[in-house]
Amino acid sequence: MVAPKPCSASTRILMAIPTRIYSEAIKRVLTSVPGFEIIGSVVVADEIPDWVQRLAPDVLIMDLTAHLIPRLAIAAKLLKTRCEVGVVGLLPVLRARHAELFLRSGISGLVDRNASTSELVRSIVEVAAGRCYLSHGYAGTLRTLYAGRGAQSAVNGRESLSVREEEVLRLVTRGYTSSQMGDRLFISSRTVENHVAELYRKLHLNDSRQLSCEVYLAEEDEVPFGEE
Repeated sequence: MVAPKPCSASTRILMAIPTRIYSEAIKRVLTSVPGFEIIGSVVVADEIPDWVQRLAPDVLIMDLTAHLIPRLAIAAKLLKTRCEVGVVGLLPVLRARHAELFLRSGISGLVDRNASTSELVRSIVEVAAGRCYLSHGYAGTLRTLYAGRGAQSAVNGRESLSVREEEVLRLVTRGYTSSQMGDRLFISSRTVENHVAELYRKLHLNDSRQLSCEVYLAEEDEVPFGEE
Protein backbone atom coordinates (compact mmCIF):
# COMPACT_ATOMS: atom_id res chain seq x y z
CA MET A 1 0.00 0.00 0.00
CA VAL A 2 1.29 3.45 -0.91
CA ALA A 3 1.62 5.91 1.99
CA PRO A 4 -0.86 8.81 1.72
CA LYS A 5 0.70 12.08 0.57
CA PRO A 6 -0.02 15.50 2.12
CA CYS A 7 -3.11 17.11 0.65
CA SER A 8 -1.20 20.32 -0.14
CA ALA A 9 1.49 18.56 -2.19
CA SER A 10 1.21 18.18 -5.96
CA THR A 11 0.96 14.69 -7.43
CA ARG A 12 4.08 13.91 -9.44
CA ILE A 13 3.22 11.67 -12.38
CA LEU A 14 5.54 9.61 -14.57
CA MET A 15 4.01 8.18 -17.76
CA ALA A 16 5.13 4.92 -19.36
CA ILE A 17 3.06 4.87 -22.55
CA PRO A 18 4.81 3.65 -25.71
CA THR A 19 2.26 5.00 -28.20
CA ARG A 20 3.23 8.63 -28.80
CA ILE A 21 -0.18 9.92 -29.90
CA TYR A 22 -1.93 8.29 -26.93
CA SER A 23 0.80 9.52 -24.58
CA GLU A 24 0.51 13.10 -25.79
CA ALA A 25 -3.29 13.02 -25.49
CA ILE A 26 -3.14 11.84 -21.88
CA LYS A 27 -0.40 14.33 -21.08
CA ARG A 28 -2.53 17.24 -22.35
CA VAL A 29 -5.46 16.09 -20.24
CA LEU A 30 -3.50 15.55 -17.03
CA THR A 31 -1.48 18.75 -17.36
CA SER A 32 -4.72 20.72 -17.16
CA VAL A 33 -5.70 19.12 -13.84
CA PRO A 34 -4.86 21.31 -10.82
CA GLY A 35 -2.38 19.58 -8.53
CA PHE A 36 -1.05 17.21 -11.19
CA GLU A 37 2.56 17.52 -12.39
CA ILE A 38 3.84 15.45 -15.31
CA ILE A 39 7.53 14.92 -14.52
CA GLY A 40 8.50 12.66 -17.39
CA SER A 41 7.53 10.18 -20.07
CA VAL A 42 9.34 6.91 -20.73
CA VAL A 43 8.81 4.75 -23.82
CA VAL A 44 11.07 1.71 -23.28
CA ALA A 45 9.67 -0.59 -20.59
CA ASP A 46 13.08 -1.77 -19.38
CA GLU A 47 14.01 1.84 -18.57
CA ILE A 48 11.05 2.37 -16.23
CA PRO A 49 12.90 1.40 -13.00
CA ASP A 50 15.74 3.84 -13.77
CA TRP A 51 13.29 6.68 -14.44
CA VAL A 52 11.42 5.94 -11.22
CA GLN A 53 14.69 5.89 -9.29
CA ARG A 54 15.78 9.26 -10.71
CA LEU A 55 12.48 11.13 -10.64
CA ALA A 56 10.71 9.57 -7.61
CA PRO A 57 7.13 9.98 -8.91
CA ASP A 58 4.07 9.60 -6.71
CA VAL A 59 2.21 7.77 -9.47
CA LEU A 60 3.44 5.77 -12.45
CA ILE A 61 0.96 5.31 -15.31
CA MET A 62 1.76 2.17 -17.31
CA ASP A 63 0.08 1.17 -20.56
CA LEU A 64 -0.33 -2.63 -20.34
CA THR A 65 -1.94 -3.04 -23.76
CA ALA A 66 1.07 -4.80 -25.27
CA HIS A 67 3.54 -7.17 -23.59
CA LEU A 68 1.30 -7.47 -20.53
CA ILE A 69 3.23 -10.21 -18.72
CA PRO A 70 6.69 -8.56 -18.98
CA ARG A 71 5.26 -5.19 -17.94
CA LEU A 72 3.54 -6.71 -14.91
CA ALA A 73 6.85 -8.34 -14.01
CA ILE A 74 8.57 -4.94 -14.20
CA ALA A 75 5.89 -3.42 -11.98
CA ALA A 76 6.17 -6.24 -9.44
CA LYS A 77 9.95 -5.92 -9.22
CA LEU A 78 9.74 -2.14 -9.03
CA LEU A 79 7.17 -2.12 -6.22
CA LYS A 80 9.29 -4.44 -4.09
CA THR A 81 11.96 -1.75 -3.84
CA ARG A 82 9.89 1.42 -4.36
CA CYS A 83 6.70 0.68 -2.43
CA GLU A 84 5.97 4.41 -2.07
CA VAL A 85 5.16 4.62 -5.78
CA GLY A 86 1.56 4.01 -6.83
CA VAL A 87 1.08 2.31 -10.20
CA VAL A 88 -1.97 2.77 -12.42
CA GLY A 89 -2.20 0.27 -15.27
CA LEU A 90 -4.13 0.97 -18.47
CA LEU A 91 -5.61 -2.11 -20.11
CA PRO A 92 -8.30 -2.67 -22.79
CA VAL A 93 -9.54 -5.93 -21.25
CA LEU A 94 -8.63 -8.03 -18.21
CA ARG A 95 -8.61 -11.71 -19.09
CA ALA A 96 -9.35 -14.19 -16.32
CA ARG A 97 -6.04 -16.00 -16.81
CA HIS A 98 -4.14 -12.77 -16.17
CA ALA A 99 -6.15 -11.62 -13.16
CA GLU A 100 -3.98 -13.43 -10.62
CA LEU A 101 -0.81 -11.99 -12.15
CA PHE A 102 -2.28 -8.52 -11.77
CA LEU A 103 -3.01 -9.12 -8.09
CA ARG A 104 0.48 -10.48 -7.46
CA SER A 105 2.11 -7.54 -9.24
CA GLY A 106 1.11 -5.10 -6.49
CA ILE A 107 -0.32 -2.51 -8.88
CA SER A 108 -2.76 -0.24 -7.03
CA GLY A 109 -4.97 0.78 -9.94
CA LEU A 110 -6.29 -0.79 -13.11
CA VAL A 111 -8.20 1.40 -15.54
CA ASP A 112 -9.96 0.58 -18.78
CA ARG A 113 -7.85 2.07 -21.57
CA ASN A 114 -11.03 3.54 -23.05
CA ALA A 115 -12.19 5.05 -19.75
CA SER A 116 -13.33 8.64 -19.50
CA THR A 117 -10.97 11.45 -18.54
CA SER A 118 -12.72 11.85 -15.20
CA GLU A 119 -12.19 8.16 -14.36
CA LEU A 120 -8.49 8.32 -15.18
CA VAL A 121 -8.11 11.42 -13.00
CA ARG A 122 -10.00 9.75 -10.19
CA SER A 123 -7.79 6.66 -10.38
CA ILE A 124 -4.66 8.79 -10.04
CA VAL A 125 -6.10 10.68 -7.06
CA GLU A 126 -7.08 7.44 -5.32
CA VAL A 127 -3.76 5.70 -5.92
CA ALA A 128 -1.77 8.79 -4.88
CA ALA A 129 -3.74 8.78 -1.63
CA GLY A 130 -2.70 5.20 -0.91
CA ARG A 131 -5.94 3.57 -1.99
CA CYS A 132 -6.79 1.11 -4.77
CA TYR A 133 -8.85 1.88 -7.84
CA LEU A 134 -10.36 -0.50 -10.40
CA SER A 135 -12.55 0.26 -13.38
CA HIS A 136 -16.02 -1.17 -12.84
CA GLY A 137 -15.67 -4.23 -15.09
CA TYR A 138 -12.27 -5.14 -13.69
CA ALA A 139 -13.43 -4.64 -10.11
CA GLY A 140 -16.02 -7.37 -10.59
CA THR A 141 -13.50 -9.85 -11.95
CA LEU A 142 -10.93 -9.19 -9.25
CA ARG A 143 -13.49 -9.07 -6.46
CA THR A 144 -14.54 -12.62 -7.28
CA LEU A 145 -10.90 -13.63 -7.47
CA TYR A 146 -10.31 -12.24 -3.98
CA ALA A 147 -13.42 -14.06 -2.80
CA GLY A 148 -11.91 -17.23 -4.22
CA ARG A 149 -9.18 -17.04 -1.60
CA GLY A 150 -11.85 -17.40 1.04
CA ALA A 151 -13.41 -20.29 -0.88
CA GLN A 152 -10.04 -22.02 -1.09
CA SER A 153 -9.44 -21.52 2.64
CA ALA A 154 -12.84 -23.00 3.37
CA VAL A 155 -11.99 -26.02 1.25
CA ASN A 156 -8.74 -26.49 3.16
CA GLY A 157 -10.73 -26.55 6.39
CA ARG A 158 -13.42 -29.00 5.25
CA GLU A 159 -12.60 -31.03 2.20
CA SER A 160 -9.14 -31.08 0.67
CA LEU A 161 -8.35 -31.39 -3.03
CA SER A 162 -6.59 -34.44 -4.37
CA VAL A 163 -3.20 -34.12 -6.04
CA ARG A 164 -4.81 -34.64 -9.44
CA GLU A 165 -7.51 -32.07 -8.71
CA GLU A 166 -4.84 -29.53 -7.78
CA GLU A 167 -3.08 -30.23 -11.09
CA VAL A 168 -6.32 -29.72 -13.00
CA LEU A 169 -7.03 -26.57 -11.00
CA ARG A 170 -3.66 -25.07 -11.94
CA LEU A 171 -4.33 -25.69 -15.62
CA VAL A 172 -7.92 -24.40 -15.51
CA THR A 173 -6.77 -21.11 -13.98
CA ARG A 174 -4.22 -20.80 -16.79
CA GLY A 175 -6.91 -21.13 -19.44
CA TYR A 176 -6.28 -24.70 -20.68
CA THR A 177 -9.11 -26.58 -22.40
CA SER A 178 -10.16 -30.09 -21.32
CA SER A 179 -8.36 -31.56 -24.33
CA GLN A 180 -5.17 -29.65 -23.59
CA MET A 181 -5.29 -30.65 -19.94
CA GLY A 182 -5.80 -34.27 -20.90
CA ASP A 183 -2.76 -34.23 -23.21
CA ARG A 184 -0.64 -32.57 -20.54
CA LEU A 185 -1.71 -34.93 -17.74
CA PHE A 186 -1.93 -38.07 -19.92
CA ILE A 187 -5.59 -38.67 -19.10
CA SER A 188 -8.77 -38.55 -21.19
CA SER A 189 -10.85 -35.41 -21.68
CA ARG A 190 -13.76 -37.17 -19.95
CA THR A 191 -11.58 -37.80 -16.88
CA VAL A 192 -10.54 -34.14 -16.90
CA GLU A 193 -14.20 -33.10 -17.01
CA ASN A 194 -14.94 -35.37 -14.03
CA HIS A 195 -12.15 -33.69 -12.05
CA VAL A 196 -13.45 -30.24 -13.00
CA ALA A 197 -16.97 -31.22 -11.91
CA GLU A 198 -15.56 -32.30 -8.56
CA LEU A 199 -13.78 -28.95 -8.25
CA TYR A 200 -17.08 -27.16 -8.87
CA ARG A 201 -18.66 -29.17 -6.06
CA LYS A 202 -15.85 -28.65 -3.55
CA LEU A 203 -15.42 -24.95 -4.32
CA HIS A 204 -19.17 -24.27 -4.63
CA LEU A 205 -18.85 -22.82 -8.14
CA ASN A 206 -21.04 -23.15 -11.22
CA ASP A 207 -18.89 -23.01 -14.34
CA SER A 208 -15.35 -22.81 -15.72
CA ARG A 209 -15.41 -19.03 -15.93
CA GLN A 210 -16.09 -18.77 -12.20
CA LEU A 211 -13.41 -21.35 -11.54
CA SER A 212 -10.76 -19.44 -13.49
CA CYS A 213 -11.78 -16.09 -11.99
CA GLU A 214 -12.44 -16.99 -8.39
CA VAL A 215 -9.71 -19.43 -7.39
CA TYR A 216 -6.52 -17.76 -6.18
CA LEU A 217 -3.42 -19.96 -5.80
CA ALA A 218 -1.04 -18.46 -3.28
CA GLU A 219 2.05 -20.57 -4.04
CA GLU A 220 4.90 -18.32 -5.18
CA ASP A 221 5.81 -20.48 -8.17
CA GLU A 222 2.25 -21.12 -9.29
CA VAL A 223 2.09 -18.87 -12.34
CA PRO A 224 5.53 -17.32 -12.86
CA PHE A 225 5.78 -13.99 -14.62
CA GLY A 226 6.88 -14.48 -18.20
CA GLU A 227 4.73 -17.60 -18.67
CA GLU A 228 1.57 -17.14 -20.70
